[in-house]
Parts: sequence; C-alpha cells; structure tokens
Amino acid sequence: MMLEWQIGEAENWDDFEPLEAILDIPVAPRRPAGQRRRMGLLLRAFLLITVLAAAIVAYRLWRDYRENVAHIRTDIQGTIDLEAWAWQSKNRALAEDLLDDQAPESWEYRFQRIQEWTRRWAGDESQTPVVEIQNMELRDDVALVEVIATQPGVPWATTPYRETRFYHKVDERWRRTTPAAEFWGPQRTLETAHFRFVFHRRDAEAVAAVAGEIDELYAALRSDAGLVASPPPCETSVSRSTGEESACEESDTAGKRLTIEVVPRTDVMYWRFTDQKLTVPSPALMPVPVELPDAARLRQSILYPLARQVLDEALQQSPVQSQWQPVADGLRLWLSWNDNSLPSAWRYHVEGLLQKRLKANTPLHLSDLLPSGAEKWWDREGRWLRTMAAGTVVDYIVATYGRERLPALVRGLGQYETWDTLTPAVFGTPAAEFEAGWQAHLAARYPVAIEPDSGGEVHE
Repeated sequence: MMLEWQIGEAENWDDFEPLEAILDIPVAPRRPAGQRRRMGLLLRAFLLITVLAAAIVAYRLWRDYRENVAHIRTDIQGTIDLEAWAWQSKNRALAEDLLDDQAPESWEYRFQRIQEWTRRWAGDESQTPVVEIQNMELRDDVALVEVIATQPGVPWATTPYRETRFYHKVDERWRRTTPAAEFWGPQRTLETAHFRFVFHRRDAEAVAAVAGEIDELYAALRSDAGLVASPPPCETSVSRSTGEESACEESDTAGKRLTIEVVPRTDVMYWRFTDQKLTVPSPALMPVPVELPDAARLRQSILYPLARQVLDEALQQSPVQSQWQPVADGLRLWLSWNDNSLPSAWRYHVEGLLQKRLKANTPLHLSDLLPSGAEKWWDREGRWLRTMAAGTVVDYIVATYGRERLPALVRGLGQYETWDTLTPAVFGTPAAEFEAGWQAHLAARYPVAIEPDSGGEVHE
C-alpha cells in the first residue's frame, strides 16, 4: 500500500483537493438543518412514548399483582379465622376440612394431635384465638404466612406469639399444609468445638446467635452429669457448602462433633436423635413470643435432647437402679428446663398437676417419686406428675447443696437402693431431714403448697 501525503500551511488548506474527489467516492447530499432537527425530535418523541408505554404496562402488572396478593391475603385470612373458630369450638370436622388433603398423612396426624393437646390444656376459660397475617411469600400455589397470634384466656400463652404457617390452594380454597422447604434457601454449615450445625439460609441468624451458647451449655451438662470434660474449643468457621476448609482441625476430638440439623419440617416435633445426629425443626415453625428472637426457641429445641443424650451417656457409665428411673427422668427434666424462659403448654399442664396435688392438702413424700405396684402403665399423667415432682427435688438439691453435687447424685442412683441410704451418702443429710427440706422448698416455690410434715418420718 502506498500513501501519498500532502503537506501545506493551514491558510492554504482550502486549496487542497478533497479526498472524495481523489478516490471518486460519491457523497450523499446533506439534509437541511431543519430536517435534521425534526428527525431528532421525532426520535426523542418515539423513545418517550416507548418509555411511557413500558411504565404503564409495568404499573398495571404491579397493580394487578398487588390486587392479586391482597385477594390471596384476604382468602388466607378467612381460612385462618375458620381455623381459630374450629379450635375454640372443638369442631374437629371443620378443622380436618381446612387441612390440605394432598399433604403427607404423617404431617396431618401430628398436626391434629398437637392441636388437640393444646386445646385440651387451654381449658374452658380460653377464648377464640386472634391471628393476624404480618408477612406473606408466594410460590405458585403455596403461601408462606408469618402470623401474630393472641390466645385470650390461655394461661401459658399470655403474650402474643409469632409463627410461620403454610397454606396450599386446593379447589379454590387455601388450606393448611406441610412446610415447603424451597422457602428456606440453600443449605449452610457452621462448626464449633463440639457441634456441626447444618441449616438453611432462613435460619442462619438464629443458628449463628445460639451456636456459641449451645457449646457452653453442652460443657455444663457434661459437668452436671459427671462426665469428662469435652474437647477444647476451637475457632468457629462458616461455610456455604463450597468445600471451604473449617478453622477447626479435623483431629480425633473434632471428629467426635455431634451434628445438629435444623430442618424446615414439623415431622420431627420436637426433636429426633439418631446416632451422632440431632434433628430439630426450624424455629420459624415453632410458636415464639414476639418479644423473643427465634434463637430462644432454637436453644430450647436443642437443649432438651442434649440433656437426655448427656444423662444417658452418664447412666451407661454408672447404670441407674430401676427404682430410681423417675428420679433420673426428673434430673433430665431439670437440666433441660433450667434457665428456660419460654412458655410451654406441657410444662404448664404438669405444673398444674403438681399444684392440684398440693391443693388437695396431700403431702408429697420421697417415696411418691418411686414406682409402685399399684400404678397403671396407661396412667400417663401419673408418670408426668412423678417426673415433675422429681424435678423439684433436683431443684432443691441445687438450691441447697449446690450444682456441683449433681454428679454425686448420678453416681448414687447406681450405688444405693433407698432414700435412707442415698441422702446421707450423697448429701450428708438423713432422709427425713432431706424430705422436710424438700417439702419446705415446694411450699416456698408453689404458694398453694402444704407445710412440711412435722413428724419427720420418711415413707418408703
């Protein structure tokens, strides 16, 4: 290629021959300035009309969506109101009709059972629950609904509580259904010194808030049961199932971590423990007082089975004699209820059984905590009462002798056969004196309690 340069002064520029003439390139005639302005105005007007049209379409779509969501919200609120009325009036036929017939039978059975328990324990003074929708998410024909519920006249639900429910549109009606896992987001993991938490994004905040505390509680439980100290703590690490390395070294002790899986299901109400894995439901699915975070519910869901697991491990090392099983159950109950601020329908019910016994001016004796040949296997409330009473004995022991005496109690349940031999050996107190102190503790804790026996005789 040859290039030919023309060099000249600026004032002679007009004398040079144009490139178009040299190369014989046809030049399109230039439009007049007025025509160019009109074309620009038309183009801008077209763009403006296009934007306005798109905005109008988007607004109409948004308005239709809002109207549809509002309509769905109204329909679901109608179902919720019917559920509340069916619960209060004990109308089982209506309650069943409001359930999703496409949901698993196991979920339906468990749901109905819980509803029946809470209704029976609510008593005759309860009123129709007031349940209002706070937030809602939609995916196809399934709705995740966050509600605030108030149950007037129910003593164990004196403050409003929140919970997450699911409704499925079936035959043009929204019906209560099993939780849909797709609302929970991707799975995540979090490792601490003693546990490996497996959970989903929706529960991430609750798990992060409670993980460190669960580690500390687990160490305290092992100490209470007289077990060896748990592995030393290591730095917590978080991954999103991307294969990232954990900050905890995978040593022999780290390999003994228990897995705690938080799942968006209610068929594990309230927990399930298999091998080295504890499965608990998402705290979002559980009723939680509005003033408390989800982490409080998750903490309690984990603590109770951990207490059982730790005590079972201790009793394997020091097997309890069969007559002491109710006392072991009471210890397990105390370990899981200690420092728990959450209301519980079952706890209120069994404490009511205990208070009813005390109101009848029938003194409780240490012998009442042990099985008798007259009891019936179907007497569930009798077993509950015995366990609750045994829990108050543990509470008395901690208040009087200190928490550090609990390991000696665990060992004593495997070494001694009667209260007359147990209390002097473990607490240095004769059984009669121990019983009188416990009865005084009951009288102070429950205002309706009777005064301690004056005779000081222990009934075996």
